[in-house]
Amino acid sequence: MVYEFKRGARIPAGADAASVAARLEDIRSRHGKLTAGTVADEAEADPENEILAPWFTWDEEVGMRKLHELEAGNLIRAVAVVKMEPDQQTPLRAYVITHENGDSIYEPIGYVLRQPDRRNALLAQYEKAKADADATLAELIQLIRLL
Repeated sequence: MVYEFKRGARIPAGADAASVAARLEDIRSRHGKLTAGTVADEAEADPENEILAPWFTWDEEVGMRKLHELEAGNLIRAVAVVKMEPDQQTPLRAYVITHENGDSIYEPIGYVLRQPDRRNALLAQYEKAKADADATLAELIQLIRLL
């Protein structure tokens, strides 16, 4: 098989998809399964010599902060608006990501929709999400053909 990293993945400098895939397969074969936990266990066992080590945060304070930011993002994305207008049938995210001075920030959906530049940026995000969904669908179709 030939491997590459998926489009949009955050890839550490110097990472090689074939080497990462081989290491993941090694972990799967030795543990009988491949889980996030087994990969983390292997990386933590010998971070100095582990090819997967660059994918992890080793500073505990920085790592905890990243975890809290992930959890905060999950919290923000969990809130939905079910009635912005009388005929609304689909819940919408209450807060959407916008970009300001290089930062990603969450802003209320109603505010974003009233601001032409932010609304256009949001539409571009949804177009990208649709393209990503189309790519996932193409991957599923390819998988079905292999069955």
